[in-house]
Amino acid sequence: MHNRSLFFTAAALASACVTSAFVGCSSSSSSNPNNPGDGGTNEASPTPDSGGDEITMTTEAGSDSGTPENDSSAASETGMSGCMTKVPPSGTPLVATSTATVQGVTSDGQVVYLDSAAKKLSAVPVAGGSPALIGPWDNSLGAIYTSAAGGAVVYWNGASQKAAPYFGTLTVWTAASGARNVAAAKSYLSGLGQGYVDISPDGTRILYTDNATTTSVDIWVSGVDGTNPHKLVTGASNGASCSPNVKFVGTSAVVAYCLGQPDAAGSLNATLAAYDGTTGALEQTFTTVGFTGFSGNKAGTQIAYVTAAGQLVETIGGVAPVPVLVDAAGAGAAVFTSDGLTLIYEEGSADIYRAAIASPATTRERIATGPFGGVLALSPDDSVVLAFKTQDNTTGFTDLYILPTQPSDAGGTTLTLSSTTTAALFGPAFTADGKQVLFFKSITMSGGGYIGEYDHLALPLMNIGSKIAGNTWEEWTTTGSKTIYNDNYAAGPTGSAGYADVEALDLGASGAPAPVTLVSGADANIFVSPDKTKVIYSWSSCTDGKAGIYTVAAP
Repeated sequence: MHNRSLFFTAAALASACVTSAFVGCSSSSSSNPNNPGDGGTNEASPTPDSGGDEITMTTEAGSDSGTPENDSSAASETGMSGCMTKVPPSGTPLVATSTATVQGVTSDGQVVYLDSAAKKLSAVPVAGGSPALIGPWDNSLGAIYTSAAGGAVVYWNGASQKAAPYFGTLTVWTAASGARNVAAAKSYLSGLGQGYVDISPDGTRILYTDNATTTSVDIWVSGVDGTNPHKLVTGASNGASCSPNVKFVGTSAVVAYCLGQPDAAGSLNATLAAYDGTTGALEQTFTTVGFTGFSGNKAGTQIAYVTAAGQLVETIGGVAPVPVLVDAAGAGAAVFTSDGLTLIYEEGSADIYRAAIASPATTRERIATGPFGGVLALSPDDSVVLAFKTQDNTTGFTDLYILPTQPSDAGGTTLTLSSTTTAALFGPAFTADGKQVLFFKSITMSGGGYIGEYDHLALPLMNIGSKIAGNTWEEWTTTGSKTIYNDNYAAGPTGSAGYADVEALDLGASGAPAPVTLVSGADANIFVSPDKTKVIYSWSSCTDGKAGIYTVAAP
C-alpha cells in the first residue's frame, strides 16, 4: 500500500488526533508506520478514512501517495524469463520505462512518477501525452501527497533525520506553476490535514511550518506557489506532549499550538485560533487553555474542540461568537454529522455519545458503553460510526468496532470487526454509495509496507460481512459499491513495493459477485483517476520491453 494515510497516520492518524487524550495529532505512512510526520501526540493515531466524515480532517484532505521506488534489476530473481507473471500488462501505456514507479495522481489528472535511476519526479497526463519534469527528489521518507483540489503535489527533500520530528525543504508542484520551494528553511513532514501541513479546499492556499528545529517551529500560510506568505505563529513548541496542529476549515486557517510543553500532569495550555486563509489576519481566538485536537464541519463554518470546560462547538468568524458547551464531560475526538447539527464524540467515561449542537445543548444520548479510545469515521448517511477501544502504540493499529448512531437504548448493537489491534482503514472506509463498510484486519508487515485481510460489511443490516481478499496491499473505491484492490501480493526486491494482481469487485451486485482481474503481477501500488474511470499502475517485473506505466479501464 502506498503512504496514503493510515491516516494511523494514515484513515490519519490523520488530522487532529483521535486518541482519548486528544492532545494533538500524529501521522505516519503505510511504508513507514512509525510516523514520519509526528503532528502532535506521542502516541500513534488510528486512521480516519476518506469515505465519510473524519475526526479532525475533512474528507477532502487529499492523499499521501509516496511509494517505495522499484529496483527492476532484481526482477529476474523470479526465474520466469524475468517476469513475475507470463500474463502481459493490460491497458494503455503512458510511459515506457523500467525504472519508474507511480507515486500518485493529482486532482487535475496528472500521474506523478519517480524515476529511480535519475532520482527525479515527473508527471504525465492520465489521458496520455508528453511527460513533464517536476524536479529532483531524494525520496525523503517516501512521503508525497496530492491535494483534493488544485492539482498540487507536496513533497520534501533533505529529511534525513533518524527519528521524529522529520523536516526538510518543502516543495509544491502544480502543472500551472511548476515546482516551488514553499518553506524557506526546514518544514516538518506530515500528511495533508494531519498536523503540520494542509491545503485549502479550493487548492489555492497552503498552511505549513518553517524554520523547524527538533523542539520548535514557525507556522505560515501562503499561496500553493509560495506567493503572499504570512507568518501566523513564531516558535510553536514541538514535543511529546504538544505539537502544532494546522488545518483549513472552510477558508479559515485554523491553528492549534503551545508556546511551551505542558507539565507532567498534562495541563491544557494550547492556543486555538483562526486566521484569514488569504491575508493571514487573525479572525478569532477560541481558547488559550485547550487541547490541540479539533475538527471542522463540512460547511467549514464551525469547529469542535476540548477545554477543561468540556466539549465545545464554536462558529468561525461570527459576530461576537459564543462557544456552545455540548457536554461538560466531553473529552475526546469528535465528528460532525453531515448536516452539521449533531456531534458524535467520546466522553470522559470513554463511552460514545451524540448530542445536538444547540445553546443550551439538548439532551445528550449514549450510543455505546466503553471504554472506547475514540471515533474514527462516520458513514455518509450518518447511520453508523467506526470506533476503537485499544491501540498498539508501536504499529498504530487498533481493534475496530461499528456502532449505530442511534441511542443504545433504542436497540443499537455494537459489532466487533476486529477484536485484536491488527485493524486499520487503509483507504476509503465506505463505498461511494455508502452501503458497504471497508476495512483491513489481521495486518502484518511485508516488504515495503503492510498486507492484510480486506473485508466488507453491508449496511444497514450489518450482518453480511465477509472477506474480499486475504493478501491485500491497497484498496480504492470507484462508483456505487465497486472497489478496486490488489490481491495475491508477493514481496519484491529490497526497496520495492512488491507485486500483486489488480482486481475489481461490485459488492452491490446480486448473488455472489466474483472479482474481475484487471492486471496480473503489477507493481503493488495502484491509483484511480479523478473521474474514477481508470486504474493507474506501473509494471516493472519484466525485462522484455513491456515495463512501464499503464492505465486500464475501471469496471
